[in-house]
Amino acid sequence: MLDKEKFALCVSRVLNPVFVMGIVIVLVSFEASGSGAWIVLCVLIALFFTVFAPWGVVLYMRRRGEISELFIPKRRDRLRPLFFFSASSWMGVGILYFLHSPPALYALMVCVAAQGTIALFITMQWKISLHAMGLWAACGVVIALYGSWWAVVPAGLVSWARLALQAHSISQILVGSIVGAGVTFLIFGYMLNT
Repeated sequence: MLDKEKFALCVSRVLNPVFVMGIVIVLVSFEASGSGAWIVLCVLIALFFTVFAPWGVVLYMRRRGEISELFIPKRRDRLRPLFFFSASSWMGVGILYFLHSPPALYALMVCVAAQGTIALFITMQWKISLHAMGLWAACGVVIALYGSWWAVVPAGLVSWARLALQAHSISQILVGSIVGAGVTFLIFGYMLNT
């Protein structure tokens, strides 16, 4: 029989918000029209500034012993990576703006950058679940684009996993979920409909 804690850890690793965001960026690119090379360039820029560069910083910090785990359990240790993530995401937004990237991809990048900034400000005072925030944000994008309500399953599963691992309190999960889904529906939904 599978141990609950091992299963929860596996879910947390597989549904890491950074990796899920990479998948969502690729999914959103399928909604774009235009030159294939231009879309690929825009996707690579989005992936670099929201997935590869921030994850590289976390791996570098882990290798140097500046953080104890890749999920960064200590609130104060999250501040530098979140600051870098926010700055990097906003740089990606600026580049995609000047490239006139596909509207859905640009809206997603604005949404990701805004959420990174909100997470940074919250984390200055309180620990929020970044897993819940990221997965509920991805859920919001999938629902907004495709009307696919099945996306609540992985978001709910990762929220459960973070609770099962005692990595977060119920309030940290709820705030992360509300910020993730709420910001996505407000920004992503608004930008797609204008």
